[in-house]
Amino acid sequence: MLKVSGEGDVGFTRSHVPGTVNFTNGGSTRLFDNVANSPQLQHVYLSTMLNAPSFGGVLDVMFGPDADVIAPFETNTRPGGGPRNKGWDVTQAYLTHKCPETGGWISVGKFTELSGLEHIKSSEDFNYSRSILFGFATPFTETGVRDGWTANSKVDVILGETLGWDQIKQTSLLGAATNLRTSEAGIVYHPSSAFMWKVNANIGKEQATIPPTLSAGLPLNGIRRLYDTAVSGTVTKNLTLAGQYDYATQDNVVLVNTVGAPTAIGRARWQGGAAYANYQFTSKWAGSLRGELFRDNGGYRTGFDQKWGEQTATIQYQPSSPLFLRLEYRNDDSNQAVFARTGTAGVKFQHTLGAEAVIKY
Repeated sequence: MLKVSGEGDVGFTRSHVPGTVNFTNGGSTRLFDNVANSPQLQHVYLSTMLNAPSFGGVLDVMFGPDADVIAPFETNTRPGGGPRNKGWDVTQAYLTHKCPETGGWISVGKFTELSGLEHIKSSEDFNYSRSILFGFATPFTETGVRDGWTANSKVDVILGETLGWDQIKQTSLLGAATNLRTSEAGIVYHPSSAFMWKVNANIGKEQATIPPTLSAGLPLNGIRRLYDTAVSGTVTKNLTLAGQYDYATQDNVVLVNTVGAPTAIGRARWQGGAAYANYQFTSKWAGSLRGELFRDNGGYRTGFDQKWGEQTATIQYQPSSPLFLRLEYRNDDSNQAVFARTGTAGVKFQHTLGAEAVIKY
């Protein structure tokens, strides 16, 4: 059976700083809703799914600014490696062979990442803005081979071998050929439709992106490890609670201090946790809360050695099944003055208001 679906997403983010939701180093604090004080078509998402007894496949294509955020590194062809601005991306493209007798399957192609609780499609999340963990702690997609099977009625197991975080091919780095791979493994425990707990791990070599002036005699890649666990449960018919924790390291990278200045080359560490609560007040109204803490030890993910947190409250109104609207308040805070503000060197907080309209089809 062939199924076609998708969504269109329009968003608006109001920042207390005119025109920016950035760090002082120019990096965005938001990877998706990253244009302040101006409405923006975030994306149009088209999904085609083929489902047959012994085989299947998925082809997902995204159009709009969000596509440039999640696109693989190798598709950036701008001179000097500037921000990608193609405006489209093949987000998933894979074929699956299924074994109904054993409950097993094997897929080949490009897939979304196993870890975490949030999704590339906004309609599948509780909040308008994405979490820190979704943007800075884990990959968006991987390309390779995945093998999964049902251990029993409550446990699923997934193993994979991929080309690494957000990559679709292996390229050279500083003139040296690369042959990097990432192994992934995941276990999902689902004793009922109301509860899910999963544990995932990604381990493999990734490009270390050491500047040429610092790379003499050093390896051009290093082992990256990611350990992720997430749990979600329906407490009552109206209340859903969820949580996520990530811990990751990357070897052979430039470490920076609290103001973003390089200090050494070594192992970077980042970790964080997120908690979610969603309450369905009526068939049309729902509210969601999210709180996070993220520690970027060595500054590899954000450009600053910092402790970064956020608190978000979202109200959702769904007047009809294909349309829903969201209003959101979010506060970001750091132990360092990393948030850009006109006329100052930086502040330790960032307040934003968000509005979103999503149409599913």
